[in-house]
Amino acid sequence: MHRTVVVDTGQPLPAPPMSNGDSVRVRQGGCGEWSDWSEPQVVHALTDEFTTPQIPHELFECQDMVEVINISPLIGILRIMSDQRGELARVVPTGDTMVVPVAPSLTAGHQVWVERDGCGMHTESDTRVVGVGSDVTAGEISEPLFDGDTEVTVKDLVAGARVSLWDASSQPHTLITSGRASSSDTGQVDVRFTGFSELRAGWQVYAQTSHCGQFRRTDHVNVGYRPPDLDRLSPRGIPQGSPGATVVATGAHFRNGAVMLWNGSARATTYQSRTEIRANIPAADIASAGTFQVQVRNPDGQRSSTLSFTVIAPAPPPPVGYDEFVIVNCNTNFIPETNVHREVHIYFRLASGGPWVPINDSPHDADYDTSGTCVYQPGGGARLALDDGKEYEVVVVDRYLASCNGDPDQLACRRSPVWRVRGKSGGGEKVVYVN
Repeated sequence: MHRTVVVDTGQPLPAPPMSNGDSVRVRQGGCGEWSDWSEPQVVHALTDEFTTPQIPHELFECQDMVEVINISPLIGILRIMSDQRGELARVVPTGDTMVVPVAPSLTAGHQVWVERDGCGMHTESDTRVVGVGSDVTAGEISEPLFDGDTEVTVKDLVAGARVSLWDASSQPHTLITSGRASSSDTGQVDVRFTGFSELRAGWQVYAQTSHCGQFRRTDHVNVGYRPPDLDRLSPRGIPQGSPGATVVATGAHFRNGAVMLWNGSARATTYQSRTEIRANIPAADIASAGTFQVQVRNPDGQRSSTLSFTVIAPAPPPPVGYDEFVIVNCNTNFIPETNVHREVHIYFRLASGGPWVPINDSPHDADYDTSGTCVYQPGGGARLALDDGKEYEVVVVDRYLASCNGDPDQLACRRSPVWRVRGKSGGGEKVVYVN
């Protein structure tokens, strides 16, 4: 029977060497009370050779930990050896990668390697020469730090150094967490701390480093609040003239007392959570159509980015439809130095686009009475028959206008606006006049 003390849940338990065919059971106890035995497991014959362990990084003086990789299978004994001081550590392998404490700490110029023994096998790593360490520096805390953060990075620390994080906002200073800088081929390394409770606004965080009998401390970094982050508005728009609206803003880092800004002015706001606020938008704000900018402002004055909210104008009523579109030419101007009326040219196309199509030109005798006055006569004018349900665009071109080249799309050529008309059976005729 072998007894051991559990120091870390989830880790393998040290055990004496086992032989092929042995039956192994475990039980746990304390204060004289013992559990039942587990189901037995049979020890199998070892089929794989030892892998050769490796020290993956350079070693530097004063380090008291050595990282070892490529450990398989997890049997036998692992030893850290020094050519000057012999055995620095002896442990049972518990994983394919281990960080092994050594004592005494490493000395510059010594040669260090790893040995493995078990089941009659022996293997050794390559030798590493311990280098001269870098000067111990305080390092630098990566900024900014925010309320609620659960991670802090300290940059440019000496590999293997002991590092702790502290809060200086109270007396005595409060330890947040501690750890150790990992190995590094350059002797410098960044350390990322996790696993502690959230940082709080108002804390003053600093890092303290100890290595080779030297102590260093960074300046403290103040923990603040993040600016609000606005992701979405619901709704994003509302019809013009609605009797007010409740707009929901969702995002992150909202604080109690946050308000919604409507084109920069605060509106009555209800705080729901760190991710949601609601604001009442009065009828006066949506009386006119347009686009309005919305932000969230936290109590400390920090603002989010903006999102657009649209007040939507009512849709225009559908156009009245007609059977026929009639253009009466009242352009009584004459061609220079003649008594001939200036002709106009009439074009149409479908409102959905396409080329302009000419229809019969004007003037027409029916557009004028005997005195030469332009009045509409039944059957007079240029006429365009309209198909039921289709929309058309119609325009009149006067080629004698200054700078006109005769193109219906050229503004300088237009004697009329672009009329838009819909065809509808039974709608009669729509008459327009060209002046």
